[in-house]
Amino acid sequence: MIRKHYKGDILYYEGNSLDGYLFLSSGSVKAFKYSGENEVFLYSLSDGLISDVGGVALSTVEFLEDSEVLHIDDLTMRDLIDESQKRLMLINESFNIMCYSAIEKVVYFLLKKDFNSFKNCDIAMMLNISSETLSRVLSKLQKQGFISRVADVQILDRDALLGLLL
Repeated sequence: MIRKHYKGDILYYEGNSLDGYLFLSSGSVKAFKYSGENEVFLYSLSDGLISDVGGVALSTVEFLEDSEVLHIDDLTMRDLIDESQKRLMLINESFNIMCYSAIEKVVYFLLKKDFNSFKNCDIAMMLNISSETLSRVLSKLQKQGFISRVADVQILDRDALLGLLL
């Protein structure tokens, strides 16, 4: 949730418990401590992470101008990170598949998908290879003992197929 704060407002005081992530999305803040009655300036920030989850605030943070702060609780942040990691893995996987040879594309599909639930022409289209190439690759994998093609395609040696991708 984004919250509006005004010049002179205190976001938190030194010693306060911090229970979420705070990102300064606009405006600026200064962080300081007190040494006796003297204010000791630590730093100023125009954007970015103000605090992270867990623990106690090590300084007081005051707004230098009207500002906006994005507050994200720990659980929501973990969910966002998990989702981002999943998306990055999918993007990375997609780029890798584009660079694979025809054999590697077919092996990848065999290992990751239910091969027998698709028509060969659809698999070929998804892998961006011709139906003829798919047929040749499947025949080659069968001759090498990686798969069986009696009625449906069956993987005989998963580890050996995985080795073709590495």
